[in-house]
Amino acid sequence: MTIRSLGFRTDLIFVRFDGEVLEREGYVVARTPSNPSYHWGNFILFRDPPGPGDLGRWLEVFEREIASRQPTEHLAFGWDVTEDERGELSPFLARGMEYDAGPVMSAVRLERAERANAQVEVRALATDADWEAATALQIGSRDLRHSLESYTVFKRTQMRRYRALAAAGAGDWYGAFLGGELVGDMGLFHDGEGVARFQSVETSAAHRREGVCTRLLYEASRLAGERFGPFERLVIVAEPGGPAASVYAQAGFVTDEVQVGLHWWEGLEE
Repeated sequence: MTIRSLGFRTDLIFVRFDGEVLEREGYVVARTPSNPSYHWGNFILFRDPPGPGDLGRWLEVFEREIASRQPTEHLAFGWDVTEDERGELSPFLARGMEYDAGPVMSAVRLERAERANAQVEVRALATDADWEAATALQIGSRDLRHSLESYTVFKRTQMRRYRALAAAGAGDWYGAFLGGELVGDMGLFHDGEGVARFQSVETSAAHRREGVCTRLLYEASRLAGERFGPFERLVIVAEPGGPAASVYAQAGFVTDEVQVGLHWWEGLEE
């Protein structure tokens, strides 16, 4: 199954590193046994949007391909479109699932924005202390609908995986430091074929709206380009309905498409 969605295509860079991507008739299975709590590392990507009567079939596919094989407290479905094609959502929403529609943005290169914070130093993480600080910042920036306990398990496992990706030469995790303090961080990893994908861009709550993110995006793309060679395309996906898309646009990204899916996890309704 040829995947049209740039968002899902670059999501699979990370699943392929230490997980499984399996093609079936009409859908793709993405499975990451090393981190079963990684929702978008353990999902089903269908070719088409949900239609009438698909709820039961999709749930059965998820159970057979993912939930029966590893501990799972979530559901995650995507479909391979490039616009906000919703299909028959009502049964899924009634089941308690949440619909996501996030802008997929890209750029050939980024220019340093005027509002970029000139005081921060941006560099790739190098030490255990660097990685611990970045992990703590990521956990502290979580969606508060996720419990601290479960999210900490997920994020620590995920950050170990990103460190392994960096060690394998697939990219780096970058930090923005102000007076020695980590105030922002993010990853940038490539597919070996000219496409690079940003991951988990975060700024500490005390330093938001200070131009840290725009400086971090620009410097990380510059440093990655110098280390791994020029990229044909830099890709980032913004949270649905959040303010990040406008920040990314200021850094030079333009919206190419919309990445859509359905998502549920234990405790979502609380």
